[in-house]
Amino acid sequence: MVAWFFWLATVITGAFLAMAIVLFICQWVIYFRVEKTMLERRQLSRTINKQGGAKR
Repeated sequence: MVAWFFWLATVITGAFLAMAIVLFICQWVIYFRVEKTMLERRQLSRTINKQGGAKR
């Protein structure tokens, strides 16, 4: 009976570890996409400022 609970706990722990790894990878991807967007916007705003500002 103890062995069964041990394997159940091991499987649950493994599932949580796998979910944590997946969430970490998702967070990493989101972070780099946001950074890429921020860098592109910063570069775009510098380009607009060099050209004399945005026309309204």
